[in-house]
Amino acid sequence: MPLYDYGCNDCTKQFELRHSYTDTDIACLYCASINIKKILKFSNIITKGSSSDKGEEASTRVEQEIENKKIELKATKQELTKRANKNDK
Repeated sequence: MPLYDYGCNDCTKQFELRHSYTDTDIACLYCASINIKKILKFSNIITKGSSSDKGEEASTRVEQEIENKKIELKATKQELTKRANKNDK
């Protein structure tokens, strides 16, 4: 059975609970409240070799794409400002 992370909305404590996916009678381990929420956690995956380089390359490509979009938006804003100023005259 998988291990899930939960947070209690009443006592604000966090806890781990191993249970079946279909279990519905889940309560806080500290205060027995059923007012709980599942906490999603993402784990870091460490790879060795060229695959980790690909991750860095992808990150660099995304950052470059964001910068390109910023430049495009700036140019569009300038063009729209020019057009607005022409129409005001």
